[in-house]
Amino acid sequence: MPRLIPVSADRNRWEPGLQRDLSLAVMYLLSLEPLIRGIDYITGDRGSVSSALRPVEEAMPLWAWGTVFIVASALFLVGVARRKHNFIIAGSILTVATYGAFAVGVMFEITSEGWPWDGYRRVVMYIVWAAVYGVFAWSVYLKRLACDASEHIEGLSDERIEVI
Repeated sequence: MPRLIPVSADRNRWEPGLQRDLSLAVMYLLSLEPLIRGIDYITGDRGSVSSALRPVEEAMPLWAWGTVFIVASALFLVGVARRKHNFIIAGSILTVATYGAFAVGVMFEITSEGWPWDGYRRVVMYIVWAAVYGVFAWSVYLKRLACDASEHIEGLSDERIEVI
């Protein structure tokens, strides 16, 4: 019976990674979270909303944080859409810094109440989002280095090299 799976494919071995189009879809989908968060913060909230963000709001008004989230998301989205490494990296780093600030601020708030901590899942969520965008920044940076190296190598092959 003919083999339907190529010899190089091993059904019992899985390696992480997504197809290119799926990677783009994931990047677009994940960029919605900071964008929607930014819009939410800009539009304000009612007085009945939790005060867990109080330390964050003391550092900067919530509408300003919303603006930072929207700018970070816009940089990231423009970078993905136009395939610009530096835009993706800048948007990712700004997102990492903003989620990191939120994690620190909320951590201060929940630990000031004493043990047991209540609301630590928010801190974990902010750290996870920061980590996701940190991975984006690092991955795209490495991809940019590879592209630069490839262009440099191609440029070298165009030059005439004399052997003495």
